[in-house]
Amino acid sequence: MIQKIKNYIEKNGLFAQYDRFLVAFSGGADSSVLLDFVCRYAAERGEVEHGVSIRAAHFNHHLRGDEARRDAEFCRIICNRRGIEFALGEGDTISHAKEKGLSLEGAARELRYEFLTKEAAKDGSLILTAHHSDDNLETMLQNIIRGSGLKGACGIPPRRDNIARPLLCCTRAEILDYCKDNKLSFITDSTNFNDDCSRNIIRHKILPVLIGLNPAAIECAARTAQLLREDEDYLSAAAEALLNEAQNQTGTSCAILAAAGAPIRTRAIAMWFAQKGVSATYKDILEAERLIKLGGGHRTLSGIRLNACKGLLTCGDEVRELMPVALEIGENWIDGRKISLKICQNAEKNNNLHFNSSLNCDKITGRLVARSRLPGDYFHSGGVGKPLKKWYNEYGVPISIRNRLIVIADDSGPVFVERFGADERFAAAGGNLALSVEIG
Repeated sequence: MIQKIKNYIEKNGLFAQYDRFLVAFSGGADSSVLLDFVCRYAAERGEVEHGVSIRAAHFNHHLRGDEARRDAEFCRIICNRRGIEFALGEGDTISHAKEKGLSLEGAARELRYEFLTKEAAKDGSLILTAHHSDDNLETMLQNIIRGSGLKGACGIPPRRDNIARPLLCCTRAEILDYCKDNKLSFITDSTNFNDDCSRNIIRHKILPVLIGLNPAAIECAARTAQLLREDEDYLSAAAEALLNEAQNQTGTSCAILAAAGAPIRTRAIAMWFAQKGVSATYKDILEAERLIKLGGGHRTLSGIRLNACKGLLTCGDEVRELMPVALEIGENWIDGRKISLKICQNAEKNNNLHFNSSLNCDKITGRLVARSRLPGDYFHSGGVGKPLKKWYNEYGVPISIRNRLIVIADDSGPVFVERFGADERFAAAGGNLALSVEIG
């Protein structure tokens, strides 16, 4: 089995560019095999290279009382014996589930991966989990039942971002045989025997039936998952290319999207939603698809307004720009909001804690105008000048409000931007005749 795992790692590039590993160690048979394998792998690599760094991490979900504390102590002892650094995390899964509206299973997973991600970030480790091919089939069935489409039917990916699963090529039976042959100690989570969650029902009642129909069902499912992943990767790449082709500065072409095949079009629509910070539901995608085919109309989906006008799909709030207004000293109004401009001698007293809110009168050229951002707008801060769009991206300004932020410009371009303050080239210093800016 050792060679089988090595071949799987090499074929899928699981360990590419990594020599630091964080093993998610529950103390069960699966993670015990994973830890043993990684130790063997490190020993072999150490003969010819600089060696491999291994750490183990265990998370107590506060669901099983003394048994959970027993598991944590078992893991600590095993790691001490192997000379492996051990990290222990814990969290209140029940409270987290209530707060987030998640199932216990979902809440436990979220807390566990938050912990693993933080631990891995300490030294740039690759997180290793002990999912195997039985888990993969369970996940495929669970996703199919939920109607998740092709992506869900692909099951568990061998690697996603900095999480890799070297044991996906192994069955649960092979893992138990490995424990027996190598005399590995492990513990068993008592909740694995309960049928109080969907995964356990699939594991205890559905998988035995499938294996009865085909003893190689698990291996066949793994092969199917690999083929489906290849299809999904191809379709996703095609959808990304389609969306890039359809998008321009004014919107997204309905005609280009509508002309594509449904499998590519629906993925491109999901990507379009993701660009707006929305995880679209299946219903959202179908509604957006209808709008695209019509080429006109509007819908409000998942909190954002979609407009199809003159063959272009746009996000309603994104295209609602401010009508430019010429500014005078005193009170000015733009779209119901007040902009106060006042001449002052001491600029420093008019600046807030977050940015310089006063302009150097001597630097302003021409007439001041309040407006929305325009393509090509530049802004300077901290000695750096770059497009205003990049500043918005870096500071996480939602796309839906960007055209509603007030930009004050003179004949040369932006001199003041709402939420960012004065462009440093125009900022007033002590002693200058200054123009204070206050936006209400």
